[in-house]
Amino acid sequence: MAKKAKKKTAKKAKKVSKPKAKKAVKKVKKTVSKPKAKKAVSANPLAGLVGWYTQESQASARMIGAVPNELLGRKVHPKFRTPGELATHLGDSILGLAETLKTGKLTFGNVSTINTTAEILAHYNKAVEEFTAVAKSVRPGNLTKKYPFEMNGKIMWNPTGIEMAQAWVCHEIHHRAQIGTLLRILDARVPGMYGPTADDM
Repeated sequence: MAKKAKKKTAKKAKKVSKPKAKKAVKKVKKTVSKPKAKKAVSANPLAGLVGWYTQESQASARMIGAVPNELLGRKVHPKFRTPGELATHLGDSILGLAETLKTGKLTFGNVSTINTTAEILAHYNKAVEEFTAVAKSVRPGNLTKKYPFEMNGKIMWNPTGIEMAQAWVCHEIHHRAQIGTLLRILDARVPGMYGPTADDM
């Protein structure tokens, strides 16, 4: 019995402590939050044109304001419009463009009768405000549709709304230059458009 007891004691003594199992380390996946997709913003095709026209309209306003009241009705040639007619035409044209883009129907041909430079300038500034407001909220369909310009039963020009708006800025610059030419012929001061004129030097 004593031998058995000794063997049991020896077995206990021989027990080697096993290394403790390593605790499983849970890998925590870092969740990277993906940036929220931005809502698609529909770019206004006329945004660039509005910025350009803002500069051009300021120049046109300077030209209109430079026409002396006494020269509004002066005619230098039977086939040439007077300074007053040309200045009024600038406001009428841009109002027609605004109405056309708003309604989707050609609306040109209105001829206003205004008697003073101050009134013509106010008419023009109001037209610019109207066009700017319409250009910022115009329906896309009114920009892509065609607007046929007819003369004597023939289509002379068939632009889209965007093409027409771009051309109308050039149309204004063209008539504005005519006013400047008339002012020089009539010996009146010509204001600078993109820099000083001879009158400013």
